[in-house]
Amino acid sequence: MSKAKPALGVLVWGLDAETGDEKIQLATAKAIGVLTKGRAKIFPVGIITPPGPYPARGRLLEIFEEENSRVSTVIEARLKKMRLVGLQPLTIKKAEYSIRSQVAKIVRHAEEIKADAIVVSTHARKGLGRFFLGSFAETLLLTSTVPVIIVNPKAKASPCKHILFPTDFGPKAKATLDKVCDLAKTLGAKVTLYHKVDVINPYTVGTFHAVPLYQSYLKQSKEEFKELASKLVVIAEQAKVPVKVVINDDADFPAEGILKKAKSSKANLIALTAQSGKMSALLIGSVTREIARRSMCPVWVIRNP
Repeated sequence: MSKAKPALGVLVWGLDAETGDEKIQLATAKAIGVLTKGRAKIFPVGIITPPGPYPARGRLLEIFEEENSRVSTVIEARLKKMRLVGLQPLTIKKAEYSIRSQVAKIVRHAEEIKADAIVVSTHARKGLGRFFLGSFAETLLLTSTVPVIIVNPKAKASPCKHILFPTDFGPKAKATLDKVCDLAKTLGAKVTLYHKVDVINPYTVGTFHAVPLYQSYLKQSKEEFKELASKLVVIAEQAKVPVKVVINDDADFPAEGILKKAKSSKANLIALTAQSGKMSALLIGSVTREIARRSMCPVWVIRNP
């Protein structure tokens, strides 16, 4: 009997080839090691771009090629020091000057090798209470056809024993949970199914909490979502994964509620279902991106067919 393909058996690690911070790369490598436990093939990919938006010719082309060689040597030396189990030889991809071209290169590479996810890090620069993803990571989140794992390099890499799975119980929830349970079994982790009930604007909800009709709405909503959650619980139990359900009706915006729960429950990974269709970019921009920016634990954005 053949072994089932692991949820994170093949990873592409997107490296900032030109301005990469060694500390960030080391922190990301540790996070990858925690999530794979030495059971994955990890393909490091660096993207090289010309110094400007115009084609490199003559001496400029020579300089570009020399830089390509130098960057490869530096990154390869760093990777050897990391001793990451399953690490494959470095691949350097040449892209055009635009961010979209760079993202397209790494996504195409991930598609070609049938990667389960692309791993990138935030810049970990804190400002206005959030971490900046950077243009590359944000564009990757918006456009990638391959699941993405965002790592905050300032977070301490600890064994993954708790996966938080926020869900709206939509049609893709089961497919996402299957992958989450697969990873949870590999890591020996428990799973929390989390749902945030839509509430009136959190800034004014206090005015309505005493209104009987509003209380009735909250009670009915929680009962309906508990029923939907029970179907997912069966899937987790069949997979022999410890599972808990949390239906939250606190006065928080969705992203804020998820981040608070991740912190209070000491989650080691947040798994999200990527939206698809015409509203995908908007939804990713408003919720998933906010979580990816601010989460202290890795965020796994899963795309299902």
